[in-house]
Amino acid sequence: SKQGDFEDSLEYHVRALEIRETQLGDHVDTATSYYNIGFLHAQHEDYDLALEAHRKSLDIRVNVLGENHKDVASSYNSVGISYFHLGYYTEAINSHLRAINVEETVLGTTHSTTGMSYNNVGTAYYKNREYDLALQYYMKALVIKQDAIGPNHRDMYSLFSNIGATYWRKGDKDQAAIWFQKACNVDKERFEKDHYLSSNKFLDHI
Repeated sequence: SKQGDFEDSLEYHVRALEIRETQLGDHVDTATSYYNIGFLHAQHEDYDLALEAHRKSLDIRVNVLGENHKDVASSYNSVGISYFHLGYYTEAINSHLRAINVEETVLGTTHSTTGMSYNNVGTAYYKNREYDLALQYYMKALVIKQDAIGPNHRDMYSLFSNIGATYWRKGDKDQAAIWFQKACNVDKERFEKDHYLSSNKFLDHI
């Protein structure tokens, strides 16, 4: 069963953590164990426990690797995602912005991972009802993603929809319709099934 698999995986990683903490102390491998435990808890939607593990992983990684390392950025993002799911949007934004600071230095401003972080910030700002800032970061993510996969790829759907929803919340239905049309063009089936679009009668404006 899925629950049994989760418990077995968690037990394995907890044992690995105990060994690494005893033998290694603050070490990148210890941080990896905390990260893996956080990942499992997040998959299981136990976001309080995920946050606790990811914060421990982050602390060790910063101490051992320094701030400017891709694994530190990964931990910042995981902390941010945990905060997001717990409804702490300002804390999520701050964590993702810290990740972006590292990623822009280590990976560059046009890297796909940096683009994902821009999207994460945009979504957190959207949930925090800061729509202008949400659009600012969605547009940064858009430039990177379009360069990587092109504007007509099905994987552009979520970003187009996010931008459309943000314009809708701002009261700009004309711009919303343009972006929802883009989403519909790349994946019409998903668009028509998307309940929040239908419930808000976005389809009437296409």
